[in-house]
Amino acid sequence: MELSWFNRYILMTLHYNVYRRRPSALVTGCSEELRIAKPVLLGYSPEITKCQECEFSGQGCEMLGQIPPTPYDLRFFVVGIPVRVHPIFWLTSAFLAWEPERMDLVVTRVLCIFVAILVHELGHAIVTRAFGWQPEIVLYFFGGYATTGRHSTWKNIAVSAAGPTAGLSLYILTKIVGIEAVKNGVIQSDVLIDAIGFSLFINQVWNFMNLVPVLPLDGGQISREFFCWLLPRGGMDLSLKLSVAASGGLTLWSLYCMSNEQSVLGLQPGFLAIMFGYLCYQGLQQLQSRRKGYW
Repeated sequence: MELSWFNRYILMTLHYNVYRRRPSALVTGCSEELRIAKPVLLGYSPEITKCQECEFSGQGCEMLGQIPPTPYDLRFFVVGIPVRVHPIFWLTSAFLAWEPERMDLVVTRVLCIFVAILVHELGHAIVTRAFGWQPEIVLYFFGGYATTGRHSTWKNIAVSAAGPTAGLSLYILTKIVGIEAVKNGVIQSDVLIDAIGFSLFINQVWNFMNLVPVLPLDGGQISREFFCWLLPRGGMDLSLKLSVAASGGLTLWSLYCMSNEQSVLGLQPGFLAIMFGYLCYQGLQQLQSRRKGYW
């Protein structure tokens, strides 16, 4: 059975998180979760200085999981922000975009993925710089992160929201300009038409799903910041419980759709059930590690 774009993405995500156990969402020296500006579903962002509990104790966090540079990294600047692209990013993007009989489509789709993730991360990075912190963008394993510092609650929320805002803005622009160009016959090439459709798919799915209040997605980061502001001592647990409830609910919904042979937003529900089921499991583990795993 041929895998769709999104299904390939989910398989890569789960393989890397479950079997490789990527450590960049962990901290040493405290029980608080590392603050993450985003994943684009996958890419955890080591954005850091102090976690909530460290602010009370005066202890700093030690960050794990920064992606080390290689001699083969592509480096450049966008509006003065350094960007580094790891070679693995190109390989995994090519896997997602793979069409063995149409290598021209593979190339354009990889470029669409590159632009989509870069724009998302630029949203985080530009807002971070506006708050006085010099960011860096790293694209890696079909995802990426934008480094930042610990700001006030509402600035942290603004940083987290900036990524999906930038990505959805790109989606709207592509839909307005691209669809009109196709309708009016300005674009007739099947390669360009495929690139427009692929870009719309990537930007819509990634950015809307990033707004779901599930950690470590951007929506989960926003809800965590809000609850930690509202309840400084219990906000983290409340955000984790919301994350577990949301991811668990989405898992059950996906399973229901799968049993009724229904798609979820045009996606195969089985893969969504696996992804959100895994995030639900992660949230339960974090609750238990805080010794507050029971509702």
